Amino acid sequence: MNEVLSKELDALQARMFYMNKKSDRIASLLKNKFYCVSFSEIFHNDYAHFWALKAADKIVEMKDLAGVESLYPAVEASTEDFTTLADMFEFLYGITIETKEAVQQTIEVAERFHEITIKVALEDFLVRLQKVIYSAYFLNKKSIQYDENIFLFDVQAPAWYVRIFDAM
Repeated sequence: MNEVLSKELDALQARMFYMNKKSDRIASLLKNKFYCVSFSEIFHNDYAHFWALKAADKIVEMKDLAGVESLYPAVEASTEDFTTLADMFEFLYGITIETKEAVQQTIEVAERFHEITIKVALEDFLVRLQKVIYSAYFLNKKSIQYDENIFLFDVQAPAWYVRIFDAM
């Protein structure tokens, strides 16, 4: 595997842990600031865990199958704060789209270095990521719809939330 691609995959894997950390922060805010106790547990166990337990492991597996060790770059702290659910889920949707773009960039690098197996694996990863993007989009739109009715959001979200843990 080309060294440039190896570094790109390490950066992409770090992005998955970044998403885990940001999602963990959102789960904490859901529970302790917005008092969405029911939904915070679902979100944490599904959305936040997806990034570390499924997505990051898929990237590591790609390198493992190529016989290349993975490095684990540092991930920045997560201290964001939001005044509304809508602001928080708009942020989540934005960083999820940025993650999609990071995957697309890595696909381009794999193609440039003729790493067809990695390219195909990343394209499959990207297709599966679409459910995650949809979930973030849906949370963003629903949080706007519920506006200030946080209690109703917490009570009803478990029924309409698009679960993603099985996406990978």
